[in-house]
Amino acid sequence: MLYGYRRHGALAQQQAQLISMGAQMVANSQDLIYPFFVIEFKADGPSRSAGLWVATNQCLGGSASCVHIAERLNCQLRQCKWDEVQPIDSAAFSVAMSGTEARLYISWKHNELDYYTRKVKSFLLQEPEQYVEFRKYVLNILDWGKDKRLEGIRDTLSSLLEESRKRVLLIDLVSTVPDQID
Repeated sequence: MLYGYRRHGALAQQQAQLISMGAQMVANSQDLIYPFFVIEFKADGPSRSAGLWVATNQCLGGSASCVHIAERLNCQLRQCKWDEVQPIDSAAFSVAMSGTEARLYISWKHNELDYYTRKVKSFLLQEPEQYVEFRKYVLNILDWGKDKRLEGIRDTLSSLLEESRKRVLLIDLVSTVPDQID
């Protein structure tokens, strides 16, 4: 399962900028963009740890892809040298689950080459207190994704659109200046 944004839903006001960027922010065939939360579920089998191990490996790859997609937007922002808008938080969360356990991870990009993932916490789902705590973590991640992170993406896309409009205006202005000026 993957959480992100629908192009025409959460980012309806930024369509012009999204169209100009092509498909670089698209995460899957359902046109989900700027994903931030990956959940991998593997049922318990005869070898209980094997399912969770597979789910964890899939989480690592999925969350690294989420971070990479968000970092593309930050890269465009850095190229504009736009000081007024902060880079978006490119961190991504993931959960590897079996029928009895859930492991919550956070992934981020440390520098140009290094991606890191750290386990936040493990939860035994058959323990009521831990199940409730796990649910709170998940709901907080979803709230962060639909509030603070989404607002940062909107601001960044709007700033990139404004920057491209300024460039077009400057090009138009320069092209209207007579060639005879010495």
